[in-house]
Amino acid sequence: MHSINLSVIQSVCEWLEKGDMVWYASIVQTWGASPRPAGSLFAYSPKRDQVAGSLSGGCIEQDLIDELKIIEPINYPRIKRYGVNEDEVRRFQLPCGGQIELVLECLTPSLDCASHFKAIEAKLSKRQRVKRYLSMSAGEMSLSSDGSASVSELSQSEKNIWLADGMMAHILGPEYRLLIVGVGEVTRYLIPMALAVEFSVTVCDSRADFIERSPILDDDIEVIKCLPDDLVREQFNDSHSAIVALAHDPRVDDLAIMEALTTDAFFIGAMGSLKTTENRIKRLTSLGIKSEQLAKLHAPIGLPIQSKTPPEIAISIISHLIEQRYIHNSAA
Repeated sequence: MHSINLSVIQSVCEWLEKGDMVWYASIVQTWGASPRPAGSLFAYSPKRDQVAGSLSGGCIEQDLIDELKIIEPINYPRIKRYGVNEDEVRRFQLPCGGQIELVLECLTPSLDCASHFKAIEAKLSKRQRVKRYLSMSAGEMSLSSDGSASVSELSQSEKNIWLADGMMAHILGPEYRLLIVGVGEVTRYLIPMALAVEFSVTVCDSRADFIERSPILDDDIEVIKCLPDDLVREQFNDSHSAIVALAHDPRVDDLAIMEALTTDAFFIGAMGSLKTTENRIKRLTSLGIKSEQLAKLHAPIGLPIQSKTPPEIAISIISHLIEQRYIHNSAA
């Protein structure tokens, strides 16, 4: 499963390649309880009457599409706001106090425009960050391969997108992916939760009998029958990766953790009681894992919400992942 923003970029590339004009919207700022965060993307092809992405979950999109069907194409970006008065809040069913500001662009199927978005797609597909610049007065677009932002730029916003000095800048990063080590009841509930909050999900377990008798896995989820260390090393080693060890078998879990602690993964967690965690730390220390590496391990995994049942534990884990993803985004 791709992140929503990557799916939008891919749709834009497809439509431009087919010669379509595309309306492209970026949420640049929100106030109150907005349904989608700043940096979210939305695209619409009038020729095909097809959409990609989301701005609010429904009502705003329909209003915007109705408008885009009748207005003339524009040669420069413009700012559009929703929820600026009580009538709009009621009409668009926005949460209390919710307001959304977006930048709307009209993309033409020119070679320069198509190449611009193909370059973004290529960067994201290679799991690289890219910064997109847009001139609000002329509509000129450019990219920087360095996805980092200076302190002065970040001071404009706590988000990864901002407007300043007549320019919009948007840092686009690769999708976040989650490796779940171990098939079990917690995995059953964690998978749909992770997908819902835009993690791509892979399940790994070396125990064939666990995989074969599990009713929780379907064709939409990649399940790999192998020990986890090589998989972590080869595919889940960057700063947009999370590894959670849920096998309840130290022969499986410890392999994943030991390898994950040598990577740039933003989240490494292991399920178990305080006693299980204490024993795990002792084992890993005896195997040469240093204290500064062990400091990266979240164990017991999950936020402390007094969870007991598998679905409750899955809720605590996904909450923990969301929390650490926002911390990682703020620090990136």
